[in-house]
Amino acid sequence: MKSARIGVIIPVHNRKKDLIELLNSVFETDYSDFDVIIVDNDSTDDISEIKSHYPQIKILRNDKNYGAPIGFNIGIKYSLSLEIYKYLWLLDSDLLVHKNCLSILVGIMEKDESIGMAGAKILNKNNHNLIVEIGANIDLGTGQVFPLFCNEPDFEGNEIFRVDYVGSGVSLIRADAIKRVGFFDERYYFLWEDMDYGLAMNRKGYKVVSVSHAIVYHPPFTEKRGVSIDAYYGIRNPLLTIS
Repeated sequence: MKSARIGVIIPVHNRKKDLIELLNSVFETDYSDFDVIIVDNDSTDDISEIKSHYPQIKILRNDKNYGAPIGFNIGIKYSLSLEIYKYLWLLDSDLLVHKNCLSILVGIMEKDESIGMAGAKILNKNNHNLIVEIGANIDLGTGQVFPLFCNEPDFEGNEIFRVDYVGSGVSLIRADAIKRVGFFDERYYFLWEDMDYGLAMNRKGYKVVSVSHAIVYHPPFTEKRGVSIDAYYGIRNPLLTIS
């Protein structure tokens, strides 16, 4: 059977070292039918040098740091315009991916066309025995988020969970679903754009699932945040989603 072709989209801003580590893990996966599109959000650490290591990647350079939602959207729109990808794999630039992560996610989505979006289990990049989350559910009445297995010990198993959202930067999305659902809401900039998008997928009748045996490694999300980030985006964006 012919494999599905994947567009891998990675927005980045000033994380060349992390990006190189991520690309090393991506190109070591056991799934080979993919192209990598880097969306450079005006980095100052010369991301373009990476092409000397991986000349096959495509780099789209922005004139400023537009944040994750616009960064992903630029990569998504470019990828869809090529009309060659069945799925788009969205990755944060500070991830590492397990060797069989992509093949597992593709296999699950190939078996069930009602799945619009599948996300990996996120293990703590600093402690691989600790789960960051495996997707999450959301109570829109209160704005509370309930991540599955957050900060719990890792476990073995081949479980698939129906959830409200999976992280935008760890997700495989069906290209045809994007054409129906649309793009990420660019008002978010940081935090909650993935929750909003997962809810949009569900509203359009697509399943959003998280997969316990597809693995990526990522720092705990709270390490990204300062007080000002939580005070502004952590309050503004849930209200935007609820509205």
